[in-house]
Amino acid sequence: MCATNHPNKSGGTWANELATAADLSEASLEQACIDIGAFTNDRGGLIGVQAMKLIIPPALEFEAARILKSIQQSGGANNDINAIRVLGKFPGGVVVIHRLTDADAWFIQTDCPNGLKSFTRRAPEFNTENDFDTENARFKYTERYVCGMTDPRGIFGSPGC
Repeated sequence: MCATNHPNKSGGTWANELATAADLSEASLEQACIDIGAFTNDRGGLIGVQAMKLIIPPALEFEAARILKSIQQSGGANNDINAIRVLGKFPGGVVVIHRLTDADAWFIQTDCPNGLKSFTRRAPEFNTENDFDTENARFKYTERYVCGMTDPRGIFGSPGC
C-alpha cells in the first residue's frame, strides 16, 4: 500500500512513503505534507491532493496530541508557531485504530478521489428466534463490508523506525 517505488504508466516511479522511515514527529509530518503536495499523475503533472486525516495506533495517541494541539512548536524552547496547526493540515483530525499492530507506524489519509474505498456488501440484518422447548431466545446480527484501494495516492505512511 505504501511504497517508495510505485511505477508510473509513462515511466519512472513515485512514492507515498517517506524516503527514509521516521517515527511520528513534527518534522516527519511536515515532510509527509510536503511530499503529498508534490503528488503527480502518471504523466508527471501535479495534482491537488491534500492531507486530511492522521491515522495512528494507540501507542502514538499522546505524541500526536502534543504535536497537533500545541500552540507553539512542539518540544522547543523557542516561541515559534505550530505550523501544522496554524495551516490546518489535518481537517479530519486524528483517528486512533486499535487494530494497528505496529506501535510506531503511522498513516495520513488524503482527499484523493479514488483512493481508499469501502463498500457495504450486505446491509446490517438483525434476526431473532425463540426455542419452543427451552424458551431460550436467540439473536443474530450480521453485516458484510469490503475495503480496498484504487489509487495509492489516497494514503501516505511511514513504518516508523
